[in-house]
Amino acid sequence: MHKGEKEKRIENELERKNTYVLELLRDKRRLNAELESERKLSRKLNEECHDLRRRLGERRTTGTVVDLFESSGTSENNTVDLKENIFVLESSLRESRAQIKSLEEHKTLLENEISRLAEALGKDSSSTSDMQLYIEQLNIYENDFQKEKNEKEKAETKVSALTDQITDCQELISTLTREVDLYKNAFEREKRDKETVLRRERRQGPSELPPPQSKEASDLSSNFPGSDFDKGIALPIQPHLQVVYPLVDSRTQYHDSIRKRELHRRGVFTRSTPESSGFLPDS
Repeated sequence: MHKGEKEKRIENELERKNTYVLELLRDKRRLNAELESERKLSRKLNEECHDLRRRLGERRTTGTVVDLFESSGTSENNTVDLKENIFVLESSLRESRAQIKSLEEHKTLLENEISRLAEALGKDSSSTSDMQLYIEQLNIYENDFQKEKNEKEKAETKVSALTDQITDCQELISTLTREVDLYKNAFEREKRDKETVLRRERRQGPSELPPPQSKEASDLSSNFPGSDFDKGIALPIQPHLQVVYPLVDSRTQYHDSIRKRELHRRGVFTRSTPESSGFLPDS
């Protein structure tokens, strides 16, 4: 939410600056048009002033005395009118020159402001690119953290499963230990019984030996070690221990390495996280 507001604020600032630059450019074009118009008017006034002065000089130098006396009244009136026109034109010319100077100064200020804003916009564009890169890298970090969290949860699940397996193995070991003790006790009883039988045979002699057993009975009795009292008790079947180890998905490791190399090539650096999501490293 905070990142979206910051990006929106940057976009609004850039849009405001762009609008201001466009307004300055429109003002510059308008002032250039006014400046050109004033220059044309100044040239026209200069030409008219020069023409009036030329005509006035011609009348003063080329006119005869008779013509001057005959048209003295008219000439004086025309001279006064020409002088007034010259004064008006010179005043207008001075005003035009003052306006031209003011417009040129304003134009210079606008050009400087446009240059400054263009430079600022270039910096803002660079800052925006850096911000986009930071945002992208932040998203990468967020994805990496989420991936770490998921892998941690998977690892905890696997650890719990392994803990259960260890508990089962411990119970199996306890059972096997009890069975080994049972086999050991049975073996000790059988050994003692055989020793007792041998001692009895030595004392009694060959005539008092028990009748021989058949092959089937001998094979059957071999499954029931111990004394005659234990002949009817069957020993437990030998158990088998099986341990299952978790495997590593090599395809996930391969895709993770390709993804990180592509991000490094683009200039986005990821955190040093394990690439595989398996519980054990790939050998």
